[in-house]
Amino acid sequence: MGHNKANCQTLVTQMRKFDLKQVPFDLPYAENYDTPLIWWMTCKSFPNFLEIIAIRIFGMTPHSASCERLFSTLGWFMGTHHLEKDLETVIDVVNLESEDLVDESLRDFE
Repeated sequence: MGHNKANCQTLVTQMRKFDLKQVPFDLPYAENYDTPLIWWMTCKSFPNFLEIIAIRIFGMTPHSASCERLFSTLGWFMGTHHLEKDLETVIDVVNLESEDLVDESLRDFE
């Protein structure tokens, strides 16, 4: 999926069709048999921008491990290993950890 005006317009059109339950997003959903992933994988549009986004979203595992890791690092940094640190040093540590989290989450979209 490129990042040009035509592709953006196509994606917006697909989102409108999904909202209005128009073809190909008018497929029935059988709650006892389907899963959201199966439903999205059977929507056949070209180009399949909206399906790609939906499948990526359903492929994400929500968790708080990265936040917990950041707080653990800050706890270690500010707690028992406390040295005379100024606020700027603490901010630098948070920024480094945050950059790692962003890099880690972006790898899922490559």
